Amino acid sequence: MDFRLITFIAALMLSGCAAVQGVTRPPEISSKTALNQLAPQDLKRGDCAMFVWERAAPNRFILFTRAQTQSGVWYDGAQSRAVTITSEAGEQSQRQSPAQDLSAGDKILGLSLSGAQAITDGTRYKEGVLRVSGGPDWDRVIPVVGLSSCGR
Repeated sequence: MDFRLITFIAALMLSGCAAVQGVTRPPEISSKTALNQLAPQDLKRGDCAMFVWERAAPNRFILFTRAQTQSGVWYDGAQSRAVTITSEAGEQSQRQSPAQDLSAGDKILGLSLSGAQAITDGTRYKEGVLRVSGGPDWDRVIPVVGLSSCGR
């Protein structure tokens, strides 16, 4: 190889290592986008609730209910909406039923969870569905997972 070619390649390689003053690093681009979902919910000592997430990615937190107050909140895909528990069925864990019918204004929701597994401080439900009906749309059936737990 020609000495001049080797010198040129070495100079290019070393120039890539040189620091340039006044140049800042470009901002990092995050591949994660903010999830549209319910805000985190806190439980006071002794309060119990049901937490429900979509089963499929991105696993959004979409339903939170408290049997004590017969109320909760549901994320409808665009906004958070207040819900009222109209009926409950099934064996309760942490004073929460795995089957709940709810009302959210013009929408009726039916939650059905199964595959209960006792875990530390609660019960995990491995599978279930949230059926949303009402209005001119077809019923939506959303595969979900759930957790009933009490604050401590």
